[in-house]
Formats: sequence, structure tokens, C-alpha cells
Amino acid sequence: MEKYLYFPSCVYREEKPEWLNTLRSVFNKYYNDLEKNNELLVSQTSSMVGDETLSFFENYLKHMAFITLQEQGYSVAEYTFYLSSIWGALISPLGHHMTHIHRESSLCGFYFLDTPEDGAYPVFEDPRPAKVALELDSIHRQEITLATPSIHFNNIKPGTILISNSWLPHRLEPNRGKGITKFVHFLVSQNKRNI
Repeated sequence: MEKYLYFPSCVYREEKPEWLNTLRSVFNKYYNDLEKNNELLVSQTSSMVGDETLSFFENYLKHMAFITLQEQGYSVAEYTFYLSSIWGALISPLGHHMTHIHRESSLCGFYFLDTPEDGAYPVFEDPRPAKVALELDSIHRQEITLATPSIHFNNIKPGTILISNSWLPHRLEPNRGKGITKFVHFLVSQNKRNI
């Protein structure tokens, strides 16, 4: 019998440790402007969109949007891409983030600044909602199969960047360590060109 693999979803990963100092500096600037509340397990900064220090990062993400979406088969020449949101996030011990998607954007992603031992890490969920209607238990194995319900990125490190389609459900696992997981989260959106 022939087999056809339809409706794939991708998570793109790249290591960019050379950006750590710059992105930590920007993160700290926005974090220092927060009203500190030590009882919050998850907190985020205000928007970093338009910060001139991040222009290289924004250009990289817009370029990646063009390349990855074109590779996926989208008509990218009809659109311009822009960073609709960039913010810093902290997940303290016992903190986590529930499964969600980002509407009205094309891509979303993370750039990790601090990844303590047993800290929070991203998990991407199977985006096929009909699959859960008759879900069988999957066999626990190292390789990813069609039955795999979620992908755990528990091997991230400072400088890891992850990018996915915004419709791919994702969450942050609970921080079971003693340190704070810090990252920059971002959304790439699009405008239709006037042709």
C-alpha cells in the first residue's frame, strides 16, 4: 500500500549564542522598567518592537519568515513581513505557561537567554484537533512517529532560537528547577502588498 504524509508541521531550530549579550542587555532594560512583584510565577516585559538595538534581530526574523513560509508553499511575494510583537518573559520556579496559539500572525518563536537545570522548556502539541477524538496510547520511543502527541524541547540552551507557525500549539513546561528561565518571545505578522 502506498503511504502519503500530509499536513506536516515544522519547528525550526538554530543556535545563535553570539546574540546573547545584546539580547540580555535589551531584556534587562525592559525588565528593569517592570513593577516587580515577587509573587508572580510568570511575568513579561512590555513590547520591545521598534527598539533600535534589536534591528538586526527583527531583520533576521523577517528574512526567516520569507524563507520558511516560501519553503512551506505560501505565496510570500504578495506580502511584507514585520515583527508585530517582541517581549521578554520570565518563568520562575513552579511557573509554567498553558498551551496556546497566536492568532493573526504567521510565525512565532523563542530566543532563550537563561535555561537553568530543570527549568521551563517549550513543548509543541500535535495540531490535529480531530486526532484526540479517537486517540490511542502511543508507544514510548525515541523517534517521532505519527502517533507522537507532543514534542519536548528539553535540550534548549542559552542562544537557542525556535521558530514555528503561529497555529502550532505550544506551552512551557513547569519550571522544576531553582533558577529562572528567561527568553524573548516574538510574533512575525504580514501585510498584503498593494500590487
